[in-house]
Amino acid sequence: MKKGNSERLRQETFTWSRDSSFEWFSILAHFQVKSVIEVGRPPSLLDLACGDGTITYELQKCFTRVVGVDGSAKQIEKARQRCPKVEFHISLIEEFQTEERFDTVVMICLLEHVVDPVQTLRAAANHLKPDGILISQVPNALAVNRRIARLMGTLKDEYELSPWDINVAGHRRSALWLIILSLPA
Repeated sequence: MKKGNSERLRQETFTWSRDSSFEWFSILAHFQVKSVIEVGRPPSLLDLACGDGTITYELQKCFTRVVGVDGSAKQIEKARQRCPKVEFHISLIEEFQTEERFDTVVMICLLEHVVDPVQTLRAAANHLKPDGILISQVPNALAVNRRIARLMGTLKDEYELSPWDINVAGHRRSALWLIILSLPA
């Protein structure tokens, strides 16, 4: 089995979904969308790792053309139901190919899931127009819930992955980064 096929099968095993989790995730999604809108460049947007389309739904209100990509067919089906006017593709980010280039490419909560974050960033940047902007957000390893878990002794440090991180969400790392990349024209 090819590496990509096994990774796509792995994506189907994770049960976490933004639309079936705590209300907190919806609140977080609101602020994630707001941060994209503040620095994003319309009219076109590529949403890499769009998941169930919760964030895509909000982003489509501010961009004329939106394309979503996710490695999970189950998540893409939810996204298509939520956003029928958006074009969706089932693909790993590193394997997604299109001749189209976008003004804004977003990766919200993606890099903590991938095998090679640098390769994924390069693949995402290849989808930008010459003056496009790439926005990547990852969960904060030093968030209060992780600090409390360390103090309670359930994590040895904030960067350790919990069973939930590994088995439910599919995280491969815990990180502290926000990347905004604007390529010169």
